Amino acid sequence: MQLDLWWDDLRYAWRNAVRRPAFTVLVVLTLALGIGASSAVLVLLDSILVQPLPYRDPGRLVFVWQSLPEHHVAELEPTPFDYTAWQALNGFSAVALIATDAHTLAGDDNPERVRGARVTASLMPLLGIAPQAGRAFEADEDHDAARATVILSDGLWRRRFGGDRSILGSSVTIDGEPRVVVGIMPPDAHLPGPLAGSDELFLPARMTQAEAQNAVSHNYSVVARLRSGATVASASAEAVLLADRLAIDRPESHRGLGVRLVPFDEQTSRTVKPVLLVVAGGVALLLLVACANVSSLLMARAAARQHDAAVRSALGATLRQLRSMAIAESIVFATLGGAAGLLAALWTAHAIVPLLAETLPAGVAVEMSTRVVLVTMSLSLCLGVSLGFVVSAHVDRRAGNVLRNSARTASGAPSIVRARSVLVATQVALSVVLLATSGLLLRSVAKLSRINPGFVAEHVLTFKVSLAGSGYSERARRVSLVTDLVERLNSVPGITRSALTSTIPFGGTRGANGVEIEGHPAPLGESIIIDQRQVTAGYFATMGIPLLEGRGFLETDDSRAERVIVVNRRMAERYWPNGDVVGARVRLTAGGDVRDWMRIVGVVEDVRHISLSRDSVPEMYSTYSQAPVETFTVVARTTGDPTAALPAVRTVLRALDPGLPLYDVRTMSDRISRSFAQTRATMLLLLVTAALAAALAGVGIYGAIWYSVSQRTQEIGIRLALGASRASIWWSVVSRALTLTIAGAVVGIGLTMLARPLLSGFLFETPMGDGTTLTWVVEALAALTFAASAVPALRAMRTDPMTALRNE
Repeated sequence: MQLDLWWDDLRYAWRNAVRRPAFTVLVVLTLALGIGASSAVLVLLDSILVQPLPYRDPGRLVFVWQSLPEHHVAELEPTPFDYTAWQALNGFSAVALIATDAHTLAGDDNPERVRGARVTASLMPLLGIAPQAGRAFEADEDHDAARATVILSDGLWRRRFGGDRSILGSSVTIDGEPRVVVGIMPPDAHLPGPLAGSDELFLPARMTQAEAQNAVSHNYSVVARLRSGATVASASAEAVLLADRLAIDRPESHRGLGVRLVPFDEQTSRTVKPVLLVVAGGVALLLLVACANVSSLLMARAAARQHDAAVRSALGATLRQLRSMAIAESIVFATLGGAAGLLAALWTAHAIVPLLAETLPAGVAVEMSTRVVLVTMSLSLCLGVSLGFVVSAHVDRRAGNVLRNSARTASGAPSIVRARSVLVATQVALSVVLLATSGLLLRSVAKLSRINPGFVAEHVLTFKVSLAGSGYSERARRVSLVTDLVERLNSVPGITRSALTSTIPFGGTRGANGVEIEGHPAPLGESIIIDQRQVTAGYFATMGIPLLEGRGFLETDDSRAERVIVVNRRMAERYWPNGDVVGARVRLTAGGDVRDWMRIVGVVEDVRHISLSRDSVPEMYSTYSQAPVETFTVVARTTGDPTAALPAVRTVLRALDPGLPLYDVRTMSDRISRSFAQTRATMLLLLVTAALAAALAGVGIYGAIWYSVSQRTQEIGIRLALGASRASIWWSVVSRALTLTIAGAVVGIGLTMLARPLLSGFLFETPMGDGTTLTWVVEALAALTFAASAVPALRAMRTDPMTALRNE
């Protein structure tokens, strides 16, 4: 029987919704805004953080990193020696070694630079993936005696070879070496976490005996599968014991080294998770604002229908039945809002994806799962019930009072006015949180964009060239090619200067070396690590890096001359505080010609190479003629749009050597912009969310003040009849709205301070209590409040006292 009555209430609520389409559309759209945004974030969270990774039993897969606790390095790439040692650990059932790099794929006079990985044969079985055609690598291919083979990714196979399966068994040239294609990976096969994107092709490890015992080159990644019964904690404890033993047995290479195991899901979602959590928090606040707005609308409607409720009560309807009808109506609205929100959620999620492109894990398919649909509709139902209870709490118990008075002066109206005032203040508070956090991020982005990176980024084109495997093993040939390349680029119309560097600023990588500084011995057991770059003579002028002391590189600083370097300001001030830096000497302690001293001939301004938010570090520059590397980045300063010079650049490189690939083409400004793309994307998403919340708050203020004025018509008429000025009536209405806004703003500022843990990683030189930002937010909401309350205030000011008193 109760079920039948409940069903009748739902049908009655549905009929009411259909009979008043304007009100229904307003409520449903408001709910759809909040629910749709929440569902869109749920789609992203589900696709990125909840959906299992595309590997066999991914919960048992871990990255194995080394660490340097003394230097606060949590994740240091391991060496081949450590990979071999970890294979003996009982906590691992399988261990694999991976070395990512770019490779030159030649053929058809169209060389292409592709990202690939050298892997041990254990990797594919460990991950639980297998080629869609051909075979995986075999154990003997881990050794250098094996023949040269390659496995292609599905994307490279289709793009480069047209999806022709006859490529299997054929030979392709990679880095100047012919390799037999033995397999083609499936479309969804991607390397995990930080290795993602380096999986266009796979090469066998083919390690020499010396490489397998290398304990100093930290340029590899290691992944492992936990043995059945083992946990991350137990395997970590065992690995730590091994690290402690190696620190004693091999102090020259393992002193101070620790071990850290990181599960795949944590490693994969690390970069995007903070953004999603911040955006999820913002969307949750937007949903609360939408719910407060809808509650206010439903209360106004309930007040307008108090007379109808009183009649029903007089005819025998119980208070429980009246409230049941209110709850049923809210459920109908929430269900419609949830359905509309679901329709918009997937589109919204796909619109967000491009903003997060720099941080999304590779191969993530953003799609709406059944789980998200169920959660969204459950959320809608819960909201409907909650809103219904809030509104039904104001259903008047005193039917007689309502029948004796007009609907406009129903005894329930004061409680509804108070409740709507609380809801308006709540909307303002939540809007302050969203506006303040997005404003803080906006301030951070503005400050980052004004940071001087140490060079002039405008009108600079950058691109990479690799000489690996192209017949340039001799240093003299590399220097000759680079000299010709720079000379020809300088003659291209539109290019004023060009140069090259081994590591471009904001390129995502950095090169460092251990050095010995004459007269500055390193502390016992430690080494001095300095970032090192190889550049051509015109690099500083091309990039606009100021020369502070001494000289830059000259064309005569070649292999026959004394080895020279240029250092940056930070290195000079740290190791030569007395200013006697020019003429001092430095030499490498590992790699290169460690016996050769290099004389400092100049000091240049500091350059921020990694990101604008990170200070520069001690750096030294070597001249390319004395230390020619195989892979480098060319920088060309142009008179106009840098990309306009790209066709001429390609022509120059093709004329020099058609077998050399040109890749990673970007303007310098674009490289800098991408360095804080995550903060900018978070700011944009929160800014849109905050704007929507502020708009809803404005609507809520307008509705609450309009309703208040309509309930106070008689009071306003009496005050006017007793001599009150119309200006005072106008101000009383506006001041009430401003009071609610100020109260909400105070609470909102307090809540903003609680968001510090979520935002700390995104803010740059901007405190959570930034006075300028908070002042802007309060002033903006005050202006919004003024605009929203002005019209109801004018209505109150124009009230006719005689008409009001006649109604009374």
